[in-house]
Amino acid sequence: MVNTLILNPSPPYVLAVLSLSSDLDSKIKAHRCRRFHCRTPLPPSTTTSSPRILSRRRTPRSFSHPVCIEKIRDASEQLMDMGKRLIFPIYSVGELLRLLDGLAYNLTKVWQALSQSMQDALRPAMRALIALEFLKYLNTNVRVSVASCICEILRITAPTPPYNDKQLKEVFQLIVTTFGALSPESICYFKSLSILENVAKTRLCLEILDLECDALVIEMFQHFLTVAKFHCPNATLPTWKQS
Repeated sequence: MVNTLILNPSPPYVLAVLSLSSDLDSKIKAHRCRRFHCRTPLPPSTTTSSPRILSRRRTPRSFSHPVCIEKIRDASEQLMDMGKRLIFPIYSVGELLRLLDGLAYNLTKVWQALSQSMQDALRPAMRALIALEFLKYLNTNVRVSVASCICEILRITAPTPPYNDKQLKEVFQLIVTTFGALSPESICYFKSLSILENVAKTRLCLEILDLECDALVIEMFQHFLTVAKFHCPNATLPTWKQS
């Protein structure tokens, strides 16, 4: 069980870590397996806005509007093209990073409840990113970018991940290693922070426990404590005890 964590001043990732801790506590107490129980966050509700502000807003177009259909088609084509380019990558590190960062950016704009065309567009990227040559890539920045893309795919496809258990274990191993780059001095800091926030929102830590990857959970929080120790000197670190 994880006791209360008080950090002052709080770095950007503290809320995400607290969310993960809360989820893990709930999981341990429940003593039962659970799949991704998450939904992609919906856009902010406009029901609480004042009538004056609402009157100034345009009526949003439906997805059947010709302009929306064209945008969805363009997004699908871009995702499919990027995924196919990753299947046989012959790029320099810089070119590969630009491709992965572009893919991650496009994936952030994809919501759940995928159309058939969008599902087809995602398949090349899903297959390419799970290859060992990406999961074990020597360059840290590339590995973090790969993890960022995979996290977005897991968010989009939740609650049913597109990978089998063996592949998921490899994916979670990669994701946990990216938390070692949470130091603000790291060039991968913002990418790692984005991954952490995604893990917290989609409760991927529950899936890690479902797969009995307890060692990964320990490693994950070791990264958090290491970062807190060296970059939050005024922090009161959490105390740990067995539940």
